[in-house]
Amino acid sequence: MTISPPIDLCEWNVDEAATKGLHPPKEVVVVDCTLREGEQTPGAVFRREDKLMLADAMVAAGFRQLEIGMPAISPYEEETIRLITGRGLDCLCFVVSMATRDDVLRAKDCGADGIGLSLPSGRLQVEKKLGWTYDRVVDTAVELTAFAHEQGLRVTLSPYDTFRAAPAFLERYLTTVMDQGHMDRVRLVDTVGCAAPHAVTAMVAKMREWTRDAVPIEVHCHNDFGFGLANTIAGVMAGAGVVSTTINGLGERAGGASTLQVIAALELVYGVHTGVDIASLTDLSRLVERISGIQVQAYEPLVGPLTYQMETGSVLSGYFKDPAVAFPFPPALVGGKVTVVLGKKSGRQSVQFKVNELGLPTLGDAEIAVLLKRVKDHAEATAASVPDELFRQWVSEETASAGSPR
Repeated sequence: MTISPPIDLCEWNVDEAATKGLHPPKEVVVVDCTLREGEQTPGAVFRREDKLMLADAMVAAGFRQLEIGMPAISPYEEETIRLITGRGLDCLCFVVSMATRDDVLRAKDCGADGIGLSLPSGRLQVEKKLGWTYDRVVDTAVELTAFAHEQGLRVTLSPYDTFRAAPAFLERYLTTVMDQGHMDRVRLVDTVGCAAPHAVTAMVAKMREWTRDAVPIEVHCHNDFGFGLANTIAGVMAGAGVVSTTINGLGERAGGASTLQVIAALELVYGVHTGVDIASLTDLSRLVERISGIQVQAYEPLVGPLTYQMETGSVLSGYFKDPAVAFPFPPALVGGKVTVVLGKKSGRQSVQFKVNELGLPTLGDAEIAVLLKRVKDHAEATAASVPDELFRQWVSEETASAGSPR
């Protein structure tokens, strides 16, 4: 296939031999499930007004499908879902439904456009958690998917813990629901984050075969081994047309694939269109930090508070000549901003950049040299960088000294 990213990142990314066997669609649907999976992060509780605000912000950013909650959790949650669906947002709103007719009807009553019917395929979930027979799982899935379709709901079959299902059973499960029930798409769920990228590639290929490419494959990957992003991308490269993700990677245990990272990788590395404004990613991340009370790591890809900071003088020197020397893409593309930290590794250009950044008076070479020595001495004595306010004080002292009679 031909990969055509909008910016020139790396020749190997688009090498014909390297991309042989990849089958990504030109467009991918992003189903953000922060309002459901994100709130399943232990200890996280989203206020109703915050859920409404986040739904509005995501739609404004270009998301066209959201998973907005689980009506079965509580009457309060049910009413919150009803308020979101009642806003007339320009997106499809899905909820997760338990395997009962009552819960399907509850989803319809909430005004949801569709459901994710959550019914496991993994051996441990079926035998240990539910204590069901495998025939009961299949029969229930057939009955409830057909029932939900009759109610006018879009149906995503979610045979969760997919990677720990016996292949023969999973094939029977999917083909039987295809033939006797109803599904508008099927979700591959790496419930405990145990799959590796090559396993996702193989599984998507098998699911496409079993469903005869008649319905889209959706991938929902957890991050227990740090594979959430890689597995999601592997699924898309194998032909999955839908991804299910959360902002800031929130979710159970180690969380899941980050919506922001998945979108940026698809758009900027692979040239796959998502319809989401990537310039909104940083603002969305900050909003979810505030709502959830969970901060991203300092060096979180794309949106970390320190991700676009520079200190080393030699790196900054290259940045001034061409920003691509230091960054794979312009940080402003995702709402980021380049800043400079003054410390042990700083150079003369670092000091000059900080002077300009803070709007301080123009300094001569001699003053820059004095300040650079003070920066390095301070960093080595305190094992810390120089705060902006302290640097302002030093500049004031140097400019006053330069203006005094000698």
